[in-house]
Parts: sequence; structure tokens; C-alpha cells
Amino acid sequence: MNNYKIKKLLLVVFVLLPYLNSEAQNFSALNSYLQKVRIGLVDEFFDRFNGKTAHPDVPITNDESRINNLLMLYDLSQFTSKNDPRFNEAREMMNATINDSIQINFSDSTWAAIAHCKGTIEGKSVTFDLYLTVQHRTQRMYKWVIAKADGNLFGISPRIDNDKVMLGPNDHETNFMSLRRMSKEQPYNIKVFMAKGFDYDPTSVFVYLLYTGKLKIDYVDDLEFVFTQVPGYIFNIRYFEREKNNAGWLISRFYESTQENKDAFLSWLHSQKMVSTLSLDTPVNANESLSPDVNAISETKKDFKEMYMRRMSEKFGQLEDYLHFMQGTDTIRSRSMYETKMVALFAEGSKVHLTYAKKSKNQIVNVAEFGKMLTNKEIQVVRIDSISVPVWDDKINSLPAETNRVELPSAMRHFSKPLSWDADIRANGKLYAYKEDTEDGIEWLPIFGDLVVKVEKRKK
Repeated sequence: MNNYKIKKLLLVVFVLLPYLNSEAQNFSALNSYLQKVRIGLVDEFFDRFNGKTAHPDVPITNDESRINNLLMLYDLSQFTSKNDPRFNEAREMMNATINDSIQINFSDSTWAAIAHCKGTIEGKSVTFDLYLTVQHRTQRMYKWVIAKADGNLFGISPRIDNDKVMLGPNDHETNFMSLRRMSKEQPYNIKVFMAKGFDYDPTSVFVYLLYTGKLKIDYVDDLEFVFTQVPGYIFNIRYFEREKNNAGWLISRFYESTQENKDAFLSWLHSQKMVSTLSLDTPVNANESLSPDVNAISETKKDFKEMYMRRMSEKFGQLEDYLHFMQGTDTIRSRSMYETKMVALFAEGSKVHLTYAKKSKNQIVNVAEFGKMLTNKEIQVVRIDSISVPVWDDKINSLPAETNRVELPSAMRHFSKPLSWDADIRANGKLYAYKEDTEDGIEWLPIFGDLVVKVEKRKK
């Protein structure tokens, strides 16, 4: 694509900016072009940023097309036009990316997820943020861990902060009886009673509240990721749900930052993480001390059935959670995020059989349409009746190592009768399981087929 066509593409995008500033009201099925340009997964953002893939309209042929591909990673609705000074700053950030050959990787310690959570503490609704980072687990495996918690509910600022609030100098003569009164009458002033220089850790408060059952995490209302890899800049990405060619995971904000500020942020983020190298007196987990060859041998001999059934139960729980969150979250962005996760649980072509609680004609829709109906708040799920799942077969244990997918017979799992199974309602009667290299090693994972749910129409 020549420079004239690239500039024309950007001009068309900016002409559409006024329409991008308001959230779409009608979530009709995206056509194949919009599905292709949308950055639907964070991994896809990584690939676009690293130059492994490109925007369909801007193939990478030279440095100019490379920077234009990077510019398409921004939420362009934050700029008024291509002459906007902020757009020029965006270009400068991407020039720095190209000049320093910056790549971003999942295993980096220089990025983090920020989960904006909604929860309940002693019956009261609360909001707070959790910062999550990637931590090395064993060999090539990683996992997400909670690094920091942040929010007003973790604060212990005193209502009264002066020398009159104290444990008196003679309290030791009364066996510190004032401690009892302090805990009953002034628990909100606890920080005043602490030693000079005392500081507390909000993350430890979060851990305590969760451990004691006082705090419940209801759902993640919004999600963003922060990156510090580009020299001189920090940027965040969020998910933008809209039927435009600038949608999905995009750079929502960016700003200049000194290396000193970045180091301070990363130091705060990782200050309580476990040291990754083992000290001499650290006990070694027997499983993690195995050589890669021994692990590989043990994987080939293990029975996959127990893990398969466990993953099946986990996916049932995920489905229930996603449906709950899609109907309870406040924002379209959050509902769309859970919609994407819900759809990913099902095989292509799976149907949802909608039976209405009141006098309405029953429907059969595909899973994507079902997700849109929930996202748009057209319907409310009353209960999940049943779901078609692939039935375990012992032949999986003896499949050749190169086999990555196996077709299995399916059966209906009834949620009202946990151990009840009926004949399949899918037309072809087959589903499949697929092999995946997870943090627990090689396993076979099931994928769902048809779903039967009882619903009711929501009032407009």
C-alpha cells in the first residue's frame, strides 16, 4: 500500500471520529471485515505491536507502513484530527518504539494488569483495584499473581490526628486497660496509637479481609493493562467495543515518563514479590526439581481423565460466572468482555435453545447471538437447564503424541440433576476435546456444544 493510500485510510478514520465518541447502541453481528481488523485478544495486540501481524489495510512493507500500523493501535477517538498535537505525540512514541526495536512479551516484568473490581464488604458495595503481574512458575510456565491492592476501603486514616488521642504514660500501671477501650471506642483512630514511623500495607489489609471472608469480589467491572517498555513513555490499553475498524484492545492513554518514575512504579509494584532465585536454605518442590526429560516422560504415562473431568467442572463454573457477570456489570465494556469469554467456551456452530419463563415463543440462536442479547440486556437468564458436552473416552490416554484434537460423542449434562445425562440434541452428535500445554502440563480440555437455558425478556 503506497503512502497516499495509507494517509487516505487515516483520513477516513478521523472522519469517523465523531461517531466513535459515543458507545454503539446496536450490537449487530460484525461483518467479516470488522472481525478481521478488531484486536479481540491482548495477545493479538502484542502481535500487532511487535510487527508479527498487521492491520489488514496496512501491510508492513517499509518503515512508514510500520509506524502507521502502530498508530492504528491507538484509540483514535482521543484525537480530533491527524493535526492534533496529541496525535503528533503518539507518533513520537511509536518512533521511539521503532528506533529502539522495542518488543513486548507476556513474560516481561515491566507490564501489569489493573482489574477494577466491584465487591461487597459486610453487605456494603465497594470498589477497588488489583494490580496483577506475571510470575514465572516452572520451566516455560507462568501465572498471574496479585501484586498490589489499592482502594479507599483499605485505608486506615484516623478521624482525629493529635496528641490528645493516645495511650497515657501511666497505662502500664493499669495493665494497659486503655487498649480495651481503644478497640471498642476508637478503632477508626488505630493509626494514632501506633509507633512513630509506622506504615501499613493496603495489600495486606486486602489479604486479611479476603481471608476472613469479610470481603467478597463480585466481578471485574473493567480491565486495563499498563506498559512501561517504550523509552520515555508509559501507555495503557483497554477494550473498546464498537463496530468500527478501530476497535478491541487499543491504547487508551499514554504519557511521557522518566526512567526514574518508571523504576519507582515498578519498585512499588514488585516490592513484595518472592525472590525468583532459590536461597541455600529454601526447600525445593520435588516436582519442580525434575529435569525436563523426566517431566516429559511422566506426562506421556499419566491418565488424563481426572484432569479432564476437573476442567469440565471448572468450565461449568466459568459459564455460570460469565452469565452472572454479564447480567450484573454496569458497563457495556465489561459485559462485552465477559461475552467474549463466554462464547470461547463453545464449539463453532453451537446453538442456544431459549425457553421463555412467560408466554413467549421459544427460540434457537447461535452462541454469539445469545451473548449479544445478554450484552444488550434484551433477556435475563432464569436458569441453565442443560448443556451438551464431549464424553470422556479412555482412548485419549493412548493417542499419538502429535494428536492435538479428538472427536468424541456428546451427551446432555443437566444442571438440575448433577449426575443426569441424556441423549445429545446436537444435529451431528459429536463434539471434540483439544490438547493444551498448561501450567499443570499437557492436558485435554473439553469444549461445549448446545446450551438450553430458561430466560425471560427484560423490560425496556
